[in-house]
Amino acid sequence: LVTALNLEESLDAMALCGGPADASPNPDAAAAAAELDPYRARLYHTMGVHPTCSDEFFSDDADGPQGHLAKLREAVGAGVAAGKCIAIGEAGLDYARLHFASKERQLDGFALQLGLAEETKLPMFLHNRDTEGDFERIMRENRGRIRGGVVHSFTGSLAEARALVDLDLYIGVNGC
Repeated sequence: LVTALNLEESLDAMALCGGPADASPNPDAAAAAAELDPYRARLYHTMGVHPTCSDEFFSDDADGPQGHLAKLREAVGAGVAAGKCIAIGEAGLDYARLHFASKERQLDGFALQLGLAEETKLPMFLHNRDTEGDFERIMRENRGRIRGGVVHSFTGSLAEARALVDLDLYIGVNGC
């Protein structure tokens, strides 16, 4: 599973996994894809914006958040059509690194991607770090909108793990 931080890297991931030939404008991604060719049948990717990159939804682009979301939606569609995009994300919240993106921007970016997951009927690849209960509350409020997901790199408490599992989410534990 290949994941990325932002839309540009998500396009690189799609190219690596065997998406459309012109998926990424990055020549390094095309070269890496050629090296991975024997393995590409087993590679899949997610597509989304990491919470610490949420500001990209609100960049100077004249189209604003909806314009960026439209670009993401188009890329997801291409990845799904290629049979390679299997989840929306890495989306979520990371209050431990607010110096990259404010809490408000992260909440707004997460809401946009929850809507995209609902629209595409894809599960989510989720991020949750030091969110003071906001992540769990948002997932509880949106439980019926999405097809589940995985909270990767889980570092919370046993009580938090149980609460997430009770929401029909999976957790990935890596010992960080």
